Amino acid sequence: MSRCRSLAWRVCIATAICFAFSPIVQAAEPSGKDSSTAVWAAVITGAVTMIGLILQLGYNARETRRAEKVKVKEEQRQRQRELALKIADLVGKDQTAARRFAIGLIKVEKVGDDEQTKKSTIRGKVYFIPVNSRFSVGRDSENDIHLIDPALPELLNRELSRYQCGFVADEQHVVVEDFNSKNGTFVSDTNGDETVNLEEGPVKFAKVRQRTLADRDCIWIGPFVLRFIKLQQNEILR
Repeated sequence: MSRCRSLAWRVCIATAICFAFSPIVQAAEPSGKDSSTAVWAAVITGAVTMIGLILQLGYNARETRRAEKVKVKEEQRQRQRELALKIADLVGKDQTAARRFAIGLIKVEKVGDDEQTKKSTIRGKVYFIPVNSRFSVGRDSENDIHLIDPALPELLNRELSRYQCGFVADEQHVVVEDFNSKNGTFVSDTNGDETVNLEEGPVKFAKVRQRTLADRDCIWIGPFVLRFIKLQQNEILR
């Protein structure tokens, strides 16, 4: 598209030059009826050409600014990707690094009913969510957060899908996203239709496809209730 525009402007300039020379040719010839017409044609063409040149310069300046913005954004994305890879590598090797770069954590708050929660072997377990990361949750061992409680009956464990949901974190927020799970993913919501009894009392939940989490939000998946806790962002990432 830009090449076509440049070609159009070149044709316009060439036409203007031809018309600009027409009064000189007419001046060399005897004066006649068409001499004033040629002069006016040259003046009008020259004016149109000047306007075209101004517009072309403006267009070029806008394209230059746009290209610079695209370049800056791409450099920022590249730096974020590099930072995310470094964080992922550190987190995979060291839990201290996981805590250092964590934007939040997920804590297993409840497992099944009250009696099963008391017997649970994973209740209270904490999973750190680093910045610029993506964590999958489910009963399959390939998930980043593998949830199966040996204290629960097998049938109850199977209420959680193999790949239930995921947590996607940037440098400021954590979003929970359902993976089209069988029983759905629920987040605590005062306008929700479902209710679960937690230590603080009855909590209402709403089924979600995707939701940005706030501090102390609860996520109900299968027999498990998880609590999200927002952590202070580390100064090194600001």
